[in-house]
Amino acid sequence: MVNNKKNTQIPAVIFLLLVSPLCFSKQWIPENEDQVILQYKPDQSGKNILEKQSYSDSQNIQELLDKMSSLIELSQLPGNSHYLNVAKNIEREVTSKKYKLSTEQQSQLTLVQANIEQQSHNFRKAIEHLNNIKINSRYYAQSLLIKARLYLIQGNYGSAETSCRSLIPIHIQAGELCSIEVKIYQEAPGLTQPLRLLKRRYNSETSSSSLSRYYFQILATYFLIQEDYIGAEEAFAYDLLNAPSSQWYQWADMVMKNSRPQQVYSALKTIADSTSDNSSLEDGFIVRLARAEKAMKSSDYTYRNLAQQRVKLRQHRNDRLHAADIAYYYIHVVRAPDLAMKWATINWEQVKEPGDRALLRQAKALNYD
Repeated sequence: MVNNKKNTQIPAVIFLLLVSPLCFSKQWIPENEDQVILQYKPDQSGKNILEKQSYSDSQNIQELLDKMSSLIELSQLPGNSHYLNVAKNIEREVTSKKYKLSTEQQSQLTLVQANIEQQSHNFRKAIEHLNNIKINSRYYAQSLLIKARLYLIQGNYGSAETSCRSLIPIHIQAGELCSIEVKIYQEAPGLTQPLRLLKRRYNSETSSSSLSRYYFQILATYFLIQEDYIGAEEAFAYDLLNAPSSQWYQWADMVMKNSRPQQVYSALKTIADSTSDNSSLEDGFIVRLARAEKAMKSSDYTYRNLAQQRVKLRQHRNDRLHAADIAYYYIHVVRAPDLAMKWATINWEQVKEPGDRALLRQAKALNYD
């Protein structure tokens, strides 16, 4: 029998699960699933309010927890990564008052802390946090789904599968998708038909938008591994206007693979133009705009110059968190085989997603040319 109390926690986590590898810990629990996906708009009204509000003792602990979780969710959308730092400040404030938290509030805080550790690629610490959430907690189902993804991106498929199986009695659909995702990473045979059948369910108007996004991310990964770049592009395009930054990156890479740089440039330029200035635009967008700009043989070097500045800064800081962006730059924008290989290897040591494997292969190919 499905535990409905725990079941309600799953849809909220799906959004951040799709931000790989960065954002697998979703804590804010909406009253209904329609609240899960924050809509990306060029002018996001109200986001400055979240940033400017104080988090003094006048606010109760639950308000701080909910605000922190909402900020983490918001930080996954294009141009909003700086909100993670605001969430970190609140996390320190709440942690200093941990003795005031109820058991469930401590679990909510633990999910936040796990997400923050994950953002820093401290996956072991993130999993340690998640292991502290007890089976009777309303957040236990979330912890299982998050752990499964963290294990996946480290290449620990056995532990990922165990977490997925533990999730099935609590939430059948999420556990089912989780298990299929593990099989896709393992490149198990016989997945075409199950994925086709599931597509009917998640294309339905009555399906959960959060579970549908999770399904299409899984489907896109399957196509990517099969080197079906047209299928992957179509799947990554699911509800793109409301998508997290990582989905935009994956979509853009598939469109580039399918030789349409103008489309990538136009779409990502719209996002860039919606930010207050380029300083808030994530590196992933900048290096892809630079790649598209180069592919179009544009006389405008705006994004190639900006990408060069960002990459040099990251290298100067030995910024391992941006290893994928640095490798991407030296593969696709300014070809430098040795640097591409160095940073693609650093990235692969941290994260083992299909896209990271592809990046490493591309770097190796440069060195064989």
